[in-house]
Amino acid sequence: GTLNKYFYLKHGVPKNKLYYAPYFVDNNFFNIKSNKNVLKKKLKIHKKKIVLFVGKLIKRKRPFDFLQLVKINQNNDKYRFIMIGDGNLKKNCEIFIKKNNLKNLLLLGFVNQSKLREFYNISDLVILPSDYETWGLTINEAFASRTPVICTQNCGASHDLIINKKTGYTYKAGDIKELKKKTDLILN
Repeated sequence: GTLNKYFYLKHGVPKNKLYYAPYFVDNNFFNIKSNKNVLKKKLKIHKKKIVLFVGKLIKRKRPFDFLQLVKINQNNDKYRFIMIGDGNLKKNCEIFIKKNNLKNLLLLGFVNQSKLREFYNISDLVILPSDYETWGLTINEAFASRTPVICTQNCGASHDLIINKKTGYTYKAGDIKELKKKTDLILN
C-alpha cells in the first residue's frame, strides 16, 4: 500500500528496488449472489440496517468502540449490529453487553470464512475501529461484497481504498461521536 511505500522510502530503500504488490482478496468468493433475506430472517433481523464488526477481540482492534456505538444506538430500531470474532477480550465484551442490556447486537464469536461472506453480503456497513492495521483486509472483503466501510485513519488500506462519501469514511480512533455521525450518514 501507499503507506508501506512511504515507509520504505523514508528509511532509505531506493525507489527502483520497490515493486507494487497490492493486498487483495478473491472478489468472486465474497461477491456472492444469495437471498439476503434468508439469513436475515434466520437471525430475526430482517428489515433492519446491519452494521458489522469482523476481527479479533483484542485491544488493538478496539472492539469496545464498536460496542459503544451499539450502546448509543440501543433505542434505534432501524439498526442491528453484528460482532464476529474471538479473542482475549470476548468475555469482557460479553460482560459489557450484559451490563448495558444491548439487545440490538448479535455477538457470534468465530465464524468460518466460508460463512463469513454471507454476513458481509447482508450488511449495510462494516466498521473497523482499530488503533493500527498494517492494511486491513476486512476492508477488501467488505468492498468485494459491495459494502461500504468506516475505519480509522490508522488502517493502511484507508489511504488507498477509502474515498470519503463514495466508499465510506475514515475517522480518528476513539472518536465515538464522529463514528456515530458517519454511521448515520451512510445508513440514512
